[in-house]
Amino acid sequence: MIDIMKYIEKRFFNGQPLPQTDITEIKNILDRYQCLVPFDAMPIEEGIAYAKFLASIVINHHRFTLGAPVVGGKIKTGLVTYKGEKFQFIDGANDYATQH
Repeated sequence: MIDIMKYIEKRFFNGQPLPQTDITEIKNILDRYQCLVPFDAMPIEEGIAYAKFLASIVINHHRFTLGAPVVGGKIKTGLVTYKGEKFQFIDGANDYATQH
């Protein structure tokens, strides 16, 4: 959200800070469209799928915008837990379920 505010200030206000009333109004508008992700209740398999989903968004964002892509290629997913297990690379969201 800070990036959005900075863009608006630079683009429309010649780099001058936005008035607080405008900042509040913009925050209220953006709050209506936020995505709430229930991480606390998310099974590990869904967390893996979600991480891959976010990585694919970043890769495709750079794929379709101007300039040299700074990310790309095949997504390699890793897993580490609080159970004292070692870091492991996994190939897909179902790998964790088949290993545990």
